[in-house]
Amino acid sequence: MKNQRNAVRVLLPPASASLPRARREALSQLISCALSVAVEVDTAKNYEQLHRQVVSGEADVVWAPPLVCARFETIDVPVLMRAVRRGDATYRAALICSAGANRVRLDELLGTRAAWVDPESCAGYLLPGSWLREHGVLPERTFTQQLFCGSYHRAVEAVLSGAAEVSSVYCPCTTNQPDLERLVPGSARQLQVIGLTDDVPNDGVVVGPYAPKDLSRDLELVLQNPNVCADGARILNGVFGTERFEAAPRHGYRALYSLLSGRSERAAG
Repeated sequence: MKNQRNAVRVLLPPASASLPRARREALSQLISCALSVAVEVDTAKNYEQLHRQVVSGEADVVWAPPLVCARFETIDVPVLMRAVRRGDATYRAALICSAGANRVRLDELLGTRAAWVDPESCAGYLLPGSWLREHGVLPERTFTQQLFCGSYHRAVEAVLSGAAEVSSVYCPCTTNQPDLERLVPGSARQLQVIGLTDDVPNDGVVVGPYAPKDLSRDLELVLQNPNVCADGARILNGVFGTERFEAAPRHGYRALYSLLSGRSERAAG
C-alpha cells in the first residue's frame, strides 16, 4: 500500500507513550520544518505494530528497537540511522531487582516474578532471558509469573510496587550503570543490578519502502544536522534520549538475527 496521505507518518515505540505531549509535538514540528512537509507522529501499541505498519505502508518512518531493526534487515528494509548515546552506538541489558543488604544470587530467583517490557524487547526481555539461560537459569521454570508491561517505566514500577521481583533495563556500555532515574525518578536507590549482558546495537530509525521519494535522504540530513531548525538537537534528545545519530552500517544488526531465530524456535516448541 503506497503512501496516499498528505502527511508523512512517524511511528514511535510503545515506551514513548510516557513522553509529554509537548515533546511529540515538537518532534513533529522539527521534521515538518526541516522537510517542508506535514508530519503526523503516533505511538505504536506494541513492537509488532511497528513492523507491520512499515511493511504495509501505513507508516513512513519508525523509531525501532534493535530487534525490530533486525527484523527489517532480514526482509531487506535497511536501517537508516542509529542512535549514539554517551559516545556509544551499542548498549547492554542490566538485570535488576530490589536493593537489599546483600547482593541477590541467581539461585535465589527461583519462585520470583519477572516484569519484562515486550516479547521483542532486547534489553527488556530477550537479552536477559538469553543471559539467564547461559548461566543455567531457565526463565520459564524459574519465574512463577512473567509480565509484559509495555515499557521500561512500567516494568521498573512493577518491581518498585512489589508486583514483581525482577526486571531488566537498557544500560550504557560506557558506564555499565543503567540510568534508572531517567526511567523512574527516585528509583536508583531502591534497586540493584544483578547481571549485565553482552552489548548490542542501539535502536534505529527506519524509512519504509512505500515512503515518499527522497524521504530517506532528507531525513538523514535532519538527524545529522538537527539544528537546521531552532532547538533541533534539544528536541531529538528529549524524544530519543540521544546525543546524535550516525548512519547505520549495512546489516549492522546481524548479531541479533540469532535472537530472532531462537524466539521463533521457542514459540514453535
